Amino acid sequence: MWRISLGLFICLYSGTALAQPADEQLLNALSVFRPMKDQSDVWHTHAKLTDGLSGKWLLSADALLAGKSGKIAPEALKLACEKSGVEISVSRYQLRLTKIYKRKDGGTAVMETVYADHGGNVYGFMTDPEQYLGRLYIADQTEEKFQNGKYLALKNASGQAHVFRPSPDVLVIVPDGQIAQFALRCP
Repeated sequence: MWRISLGLFICLYSGTALAQPADEQLLNALSVFRPMKDQSDVWHTHAKLTDGLSGKWLLSADALLAGKSGKIAPEALKLACEKSGVEISVSRYQLRLTKIYKRKDGGTAVMETVYADHGGNVYGFMTDPEQYLGRLYIADQTEEKFQNGKYLALKNASGQAHVFRPSPDVLVIVPDGQIAQFALRCP
C-alpha cells in the first residue's frame, strides 16, 4: 500500500509523466527519496532533511484533500493546525514530534515521538507506550477485551521509518509496515 502511495507521490511531485524527460523525472525522484549523493554522504543527510524543519506541522495533511478539488483552503489548514498541529524540534541526530491533546477528562496531555537518525533518510522512532495509549484513549482500560488492542496499538509506537522532504513545506514519514504520513508546515 505504501509503495503505491510513494509511486503516486513521485508522479505528482515530478509533474506529469509526459511533461518531463525520463532522466529529469528520475533525478527529481532521487533528490526526494535518496537525498545523498553517494554512501559517503549518508551522515550529512539528516542535516539536509532537517534544515528549517523546526516548527508547527500538520500530520496526515492529505486528509484535507479528501473529496476536494486538490486545493486546501488556507482557513482549513490554519484551523486544522490549531486543533491538531504537532511541534517538531530538531537536534543534531534526532527529530522530536510533540503533540498536545485533550484527554477524556478535559485536561491536556503530551505525546512525544523521538526519531533517531540511523543514517541516510532512515530513522528509528519511539513513542512512550503510556503516552501513546493515552492518546488513543485506551491507557486506562483494564478490561480483558482491550488488552489485545493495546498490544496491537503498541506495535505502531516504535520501529523504523524513512523520512523524506520533497519541499521545504512538505514532510513525508513512512514507518515500516504502515502508510505514509504526509505533513504540511502550518502557517
